[in-house]
Amino acid sequence: LKSANTADVIQKVTSGEVDIGFIEGDGRLEEIESRTLMRDELVVISSDAVLAEAAPWFIDQLAARPWILREKGSGTRSVFLKSIAPVDQELNVVMELEHIESIKNFLMCKTDYVTVLPRISVKRELEEGRLFEISVRAHRFERDFTMISRAQQNPLPLQQHFQTYLLSSIGIQ
Repeated sequence: LKSANTADVIQKVTSGEVDIGFIEGDGRLEEIESRTLMRDELVVISSDAVLAEAAPWFIDQLAARPWILREKGSGTRSVFLKSIAPVDQELNVVMELEHIESIKNFLMCKTDYVTVLPRISVKRELEEGRLFEISVRAHRFERDFTMISRAQQNPLPLQQHFQTYLLSSIGIQ
């Protein structure tokens, strides 16, 4: 099992380094077979309860705040920046981190910062009141979790069993 951003996973699958990959966002390429597994919402969050309570905000009102984003090549980052264009050019990105856990841990120590992460990844922190969702007007940030493999590849029996098990365990036939 390897962890990487969307661009790296696509490269590993197309090169044959791995047989199956899981990505955030769109994996539709000619040489890739993709299957959407689920949809998730991205949420703007902070550890600043006052900022969250003052919401809803327009995204341009939050642009000057210090933002932490996932690294370039991340599906989360790509979906978010495309959704807020042209405001994405004004965003005050002060830090880029590779892992969601790193972003959450940093954010819980610093109240001035804002980020965007998948709702599923911050569910516990939101419920426990360690992080707060900032309501953003006129935007809904959604992305898909997608399973990808090389097109025209006959899967090995183990790979086929794994895919069947995975799809049935999340309710997809």
